[in-house]
Amino acid sequence: MSVNVSQNVQAIRKKLGFSEEQVSTYLGVTRSVLRKYESNTDSIPFDVFDKLSNLYGVDMSVFFEENMDDFDSKRASEVFLECSDLLSGKSDREIAIIGVAYIEDILTNMLEARIVPGSIDLKREDSFSFKVNLARAVGLLRKTAYDSLKNISHIRNKFAHDYSKKNLDDEKISSRIDVIFQLNKEIFEAVKNVAEESISKEYKEELDALLKNKTYRMRIVIACAAAGLSGALPCVEQLEEPQEVLDSYH
Repeated sequence: MSVNVSQNVQAIRKKLGFSEEQVSTYLGVTRSVLRKYESNTDSIPFDVFDKLSNLYGVDMSVFFEENMDDFDSKRASEVFLECSDLLSGKSDREIAIIGVAYIEDILTNMLEARIVPGSIDLKREDSFSFKVNLARAVGLLRKTAYDSLKNISHIRNKFAHDYSKKNLDDEKISSRIDVIFQLNKEIFEAVKNVAEESISKEYKEELDALLKNKTYRMRIVIACAAAGLSGALPCVEQLEEPQEVLDSYH
């Protein structure tokens, strides 16, 4: 089966809720040029794939996949809202601990869909960090997603194992949130742009102040991570037992 790369480029933009204006501005091209990219694969320079992968928070290989349409954008949106609501009104400690538990459930489902059946009892593995490492090892997480989840794990552990840590404004904790935002700056900038488009001008200053609040930023970090993982779940392909390799030893 041939892969329509231009179609994938357009499909993932729409699935993630980016407008033509947002993407063309980010790329530094006109909307007509973007439309050309989304209709003719031969017109897309290599550096555009690199920029789009950073903006969309995906590995560049996703543009060349046959099953890219399997990404469940509807479920991702539902999970984003569900997770945001779950963490609303919670203390910083609760956001870190409950948020990671929420992400861990999704990550466990992804791993169960990926690894060779019966190879690891993930229900007995209670280390979030272990599951993040395993997900990276079996190709479920790109480097940026892996680094982001490791930082989230570190924040969670600070709250879980050090009672003196009472809020996200603690310098060592807040710096981790800043790192996550820097790793995913294009994604969070897009979230901000979408939010700005849905509110009136007089509330934009309030939105800017809100996005500087560490508690709110952590909620966004958790919700975005949960949404991205849940949306990608249908794309996960299970590894098979390497029968031919095993048979060669008998």
